[in-house]
Amino acid sequence: MIFFSGKIENGNLRINKIDEFHSYIKKWEGKEVQFSIKRKSKKRTESQNAYYWACMNVIAEDTGNDPEILHNTFKAKFLVDHSGKFPVVRSTTELGTIEFGDYIEKIRVFVADFGIELQSPEDYFAQEFSKNFI
Repeated sequence: MIFFSGKIENGNLRINKIDEFHSYIKKWEGKEVQFSIKRKSKKRTESQNAYYWACMNVIAEDTGNDPEILHNTFKAKFLVDHSGKFPVVRSTTELGTIEFGDYIEKIRVFVADFGIELQSPEDYFAQEFSKNFI
């Protein structure tokens, strides 16, 4: 699968790298295709990633599991792409800021059912920020 980006201007789609787009779609000539449009977001931030791994460590301490194993378990639970012939577990590195935030929130809700309470991102960052001034 390949991704192209663009911008909606006055109700029209303006595709970036239009020549590459036209070259790519030639191979689909005469075939039915499916496409989707979603709002482009920036890749997850370093802060989001730091919060995520802090959460993995809290869950690991509570459950006795390795953080990396938990990482793989949550990806398999919440990041499976069923759009192809076979389901594929997506990498967190390809998630945008919004999607990564949603992913973390799913984990927070899931582990809460097991009595594991994770700090909100706001509380985590406030605590991390205050460490620099103590």
